[in-house]
Amino acid sequence: MATQTTPTRMDDLLELARARFAPLREAEEKLLHAAPMGETAWCGSSRKDFEPSNDAGKANSWGPERSIRAALLRWLCVDHGAREFIDPRGIAAHGAKIEGELDLSFVAVPFPVALCCCALQEETKLRFLEIPTLSLAGSAARGVQAESAVVKGTLSLSNGFRADGEVNLVGAQIGSNLDCGGGAFKNAAGKALRADRINVRGSVFLRNAFQSEGEVRLLGAQIGGNLECNVGTFKNASGKALSADRMVVQGSVFVRDGFIAEGEVRLLGSKIGGNVECSGGQFKNAGGMALNADRIEAQGNVLLSSSFVAEGEVNLPGALIGNNLACDGGTFKNAGGRALNADGINVKGFVYFRGSFTADGEVNLLSAQIGDNLECDGGTFRNVNGKALNADRITVQGNVLLRNGFSADGEVRFANAVIKGTLVWTGVREPSRVLLNLRSASAGAIQDDKASWPLSGKLDIDGFVYAHIASGITDAKSRMAWLELQQPFTPQPYRQLAKVMGNAGVERGALRVLYTMEDRLWKEEGGLSRTLLRWPLSLVVGYGYYPLRALVGLLLLMAIGWGVYAGAAAQKAMTPKDEKAYAYFKANGTAPNHYEPFSALVFSMENSLPLVKLGQTDYWQPDPSPGFHPNQAGVTGASASSSNAAASPRFRPRFLFVFLRLQVLLGWILATLFIAGVTGIVQKD
Repeated sequence: MATQTTPTRMDDLLELARARFAPLREAEEKLLHAAPMGETAWCGSSRKDFEPSNDAGKANSWGPERSIRAALLRWLCVDHGAREFIDPRGIAAHGAKIEGELDLSFVAVPFPVALCCCALQEETKLRFLEIPTLSLAGSAARGVQAESAVVKGTLSLSNGFRADGEVNLVGAQIGSNLDCGGGAFKNAAGKALRADRINVRGSVFLRNAFQSEGEVRLLGAQIGGNLECNVGTFKNASGKALSADRMVVQGSVFVRDGFIAEGEVRLLGSKIGGNVECSGGQFKNAGGMALNADRIEAQGNVLLSSSFVAEGEVNLPGALIGNNLACDGGTFKNAGGRALNADGINVKGFVYFRGSFTADGEVNLLSAQIGDNLECDGGTFRNVNGKALNADRITVQGNVLLRNGFSADGEVRFANAVIKGTLVWTGVREPSRVLLNLRSASAGAIQDDKASWPLSGKLDIDGFVYAHIASGITDAKSRMAWLELQQPFTPQPYRQLAKVMGNAGVERGALRVLYTMEDRLWKEEGGLSRTLLRWPLSLVVGYGYYPLRALVGLLLLMAIGWGVYAGAAAQKAMTPKDEKAYAYFKANGTAPNHYEPFSALVFSMENSLPLVKLGQTDYWQPDPSPGFHPNQAGVTGASASSSNAAASPRFRPRFLFVFLRLQVLLGWILATLFIAGVTGIVQKD
């Protein structure tokens, strides 16, 4: 049943107060009249919070009529006789000067207390206080010590509240919200707001023109709602502006849209149930850590985008992000150092460095795990003479998109990276400034354009493995021009390209690539013997990749021999090997009828193809005795004249013997190279 408030109850409370605190001041009497009614004691000339006359920072100009003794306030909260007359809605004073030290430590207050736009002229002590709600909105204090306080509802230090000294909420428990929106906390030499291990069931509001000079600490804090710091200014240029290591937030962390920090913002090892939103925030700690979120766990997104500015390193190593890391439009400045360090980060969704993203300093994604795409379209990465984008050992389940105005002034590294999708390198601005390192990386596919290729010597693709070329430049000639950008020469990129072209059914292109690779290998290894061998291997069998050239050579050699031997036979320069048949041939110009007829084609074939025996070389040879005459053989008449004609042929026997031996030698060489080419012996492994 509601407590009845009557003039008698007010009079009784006044009587008790006069007995202890007489004479009562005007503001005190107003409070004693209002408390039994659950109303506010209006102690100033205006009831408006932001009237100049209610500026608690100027309380020294207030008259004694606005003064309330701290001892009276404590008496109302502690004395059981006095508490019986207080309405459940509690004590409320507005625009009062609180004289003396207000000490409610270890007090269990059964009703709310609201001291709004009041000036607490000495340090306020609230250690281990238990109270339904407490509001110091718009008030000024010289410091508040509320360690381990228990506020069952909202604790309000907002709407112009200011503290010149530490506000200590270490270990406090707040059943609803901690509202410091629009408050000013100043303790430049120490902690402005110390709330280590605080437990807030609702949200923590450090927003809406919140200001701090000195460190704001939320180490190990437990927050059931959000941490909201929008349009908050945190200044501690010589140290930590906001420390929230090991904080657990069930909702999201908002440090965005006008948030300004001068000094380090720390979220080391914090666990966030929603998003970490820093878009539009400014983090200033040049030469140090601007935002330090080492090993942070965020179930939602981490947004460092849309006018986000960091002057100093943004540190996210080992972070676990349940959705996306978005840095689109963000500016990261730490020239000569790391602009963004995300070593070992694990992002379940996308990573975005798109649009007007700018980094002055290294962007480090070493060993990062990305569940979808890494998109850098239009992003600018600057770290002259260093690593602009360092993604060694990164694993990307989707695509890596470096296109549409992507720009890097420095090295772009994906060494030992694993890209399950496509690596796209198109539309790159000023590619001459880029050193692209894909050493020992792997990708599902690649897509690029010539205009985006780096300069010769600024591409490292040794060990780079990819399954296919998605689109763009696919012809062997152009792709080999891409391979030649790799300096110094290594064979693996050529073998990889040949494999991809072979898998795509472009066999001729694959062979051309392998032939070019082998030719460069022979050139690179040098030496006289290799130089001498290089030309025949290149010309005859294409280093084993074109073995049919040797077969064509054999056929050509056979055809030449056919012509030579046919001409020689027509001039009687091809003679039988048998002595009697030879004498008969010299006498009559033809072999005996029983003798094996001469075939220039078969004779040439036998001499061109090793191990092929068809009988011609057993029966015929170039004339071994061109000076032999019929008379010397006992032949006369017409036969002699015929023999004389044969003694002076155009195909001289010496030439025929030399040609025959050369044909046999070349036949062996060509046949051997053909077999070696077909079996792969010539090719390098």
